[in-house]
Amino acid sequence: MISVYKKNLISMFVKNILLVTVFFFCLTLVMNVLEEITFFKNMSVTFTLPLLLTFFNSFSVLFEIFPFIFLIGTMSFFFEILQKEELIIYKSYGLSNLRIVGLVTSSAFFFGIFVILIFYHFSSNLKFMYYEIKSNYTTDDKYLAMVTENGIWIRDQLNGKINIINAKNMANEYLNDASITQFDNKND
Repeated sequence: MISVYKKNLISMFVKNILLVTVFFFCLTLVMNVLEEITFFKNMSVTFTLPLLLTFFNSFSVLFEIFPFIFLIGTMSFFFEILQKEELIIYKSYGLSNLRIVGLVTSSAFFFGIFVILIFYHFSSNLKFMYYEIKSNYTTDDKYLAMVTENGIWIRDQLNGKINIINAKNMANEYLNDASITQFDNKND
């Protein structure tokens, strides 16, 4: 059974992480919606499409900034404890700084495992849907290129075939260590 002080510390920590996450999510939504509106400004689409694409893309952006969210959330947690002078109360009951930091560290570890195992899968699926929808509105015949940590990815549709080109890097005008995977319209 978890003691009362552990429940209190964990709930305060999770509350701070969630508040910072909500703040950055709203900030990401505002920045992404402006980018999507700029992309669609010369096309006749409803306003809901940029909003939908913004929603799909925001989770992957949020996943990329989660280290900073943890940092700011943890700082906010310790600031709140110091401001309310709860650290003095915990120390008067015999809790050491090491136990408090250990509890926060283990909570952050489990929260991080959740982010990596669950949230990443969810955000990557939404990012895939984002690229699928947005590629329908590109003017260069369903061509999509992306540079990631895994290299350069190019998706091109030509003569009824879908080509996925992956390269480790690019030197001058040439792709290095490139591989091409070709699918038909049924993804076979």
